[in-house]
Amino acid sequence: LMPPTIYNENRVRLALAAPSSAGQVGQMLIGWADSLMVGRGGVSALAACAFGNTLLSVAFVFGFGVMSSVTVRASRVFGADAHTGKVYLAALLLGGMLGLLLCGLTLATLPILPWLGQPPEVNHSVGPYLVLVGLSIIPMMLFTAAKNFAEALSRPWVPLWIVLGGVALNVLLNFPLIFGMFGLPALGLAGAGVATLCARIADLAALLLYMRFSAHFRKHLSCPGPKQGLGREVLELLRVGLPAGGQHLAEVGAVALSSLMMGWLG
Repeated sequence: LMPPTIYNENRVRLALAAPSSAGQVGQMLIGWADSLMVGRGGVSALAACAFGNTLLSVAFVFGFGVMSSVTVRASRVFGADAHTGKVYLAALLLGGMLGLLLCGLTLATLPILPWLGQPPEVNHSVGPYLVLVGLSIIPMMLFTAAKNFAEALSRPWVPLWIVLGGVALNVLLNFPLIFGMFGLPALGLAGAGVATLCARIADLAALLLYMRFSAHFRKHLSCPGPKQGLGREVLELLRVGLPAGGQHLAEVGAVALSSLMMGWLG
């Protein structure tokens, strides 16, 4: 049996880790929901969705790894009873820059899609979806920055509920946008991309509003004094986050390559 102190410590850690891990899974659930629902439209649409999400998962997981530094840095500052507002601003700045970078790299893959060996009908269908979900990386990384900051301040549950609400919103929007309902045209895979972009923007707006008006966060989001050190704070986040992102990239890259190789078989 574990000593009581170790048991209590593990219980506290699990209470923080469980919603945090579930939130990461929830971020990926949108892509899975798209695949399940688009698959009703045929094998080609399903293959295109899976192909797009394979490429996007590389960007997502690398971004999650880099943004994990926000949790590390914010928890240290919070534990030292210092002002965390500058860490929050730096996290949002890094999330925005990283989102723009990953979005740009995703869009840059469009001209080289035929070189990846997938069937022509898959390459033709995946383009609009890749553009729309690529754009959604920007609000997704900003949301991850705020989510990790909230978790560092021992508030992991509200971000999780917001993530799950975004998944539900994506599914609800998928029905009319993919299949055509309520006078809307059936957009197929592109409709799933529109729903994903809307859901991730809604997630970001909900979390930022919650943190802005929450009594718990109000005092921690203030940034007294000059903000000249904001660049150094971003560099500190990158110092911790880039190695983590690189490790995540190596792991997910192997899985993504295997998926692409399966596509070579048809």
